[in-house]
Amino acid sequence: MRRPVDPKVFSTIDFQLSSDPLKSGAASATLKIEATSKYMELEGELPPGSPLNPTKNTISCIFIEDKGDAVVLVDGETFKKFEFRGKKLKGLWIAQGRDVKTDLWKISRSSNVRTD
Repeated sequence: MRRPVDPKVFSTIDFQLSSDPLKSGAASATLKIEATSKYMELEGELPPGSPLNPTKNTISCIFIEDKGDAVVLVDGETFKKFEFRGKKLKGLWIAQGRDVKTDLWKISRSSNVRTD
């Protein structure tokens, strides 16, 4: 899940998901904050050792599931809240980090409803 955000803060939040959170309601993920959005349109197989595939021996596959705007509502060290405005990925979602020393996160749909 790659989303461009406020370029004054950072250009792209890149959550590399373990599964589709639209199907299960949640997914584990790793987080990268990129200074550039050069990977936003990237699709296909990624060889080991490439920028979005840090594995040594495993080919990974990346595809664009959805496109749209995202608003960062909360940007804490271990808690982030987003409003996604895509065609499939819509509404409020939260990302909870395990702790500040790791990039492991859980992404899930928020049970809160926006009223504004």
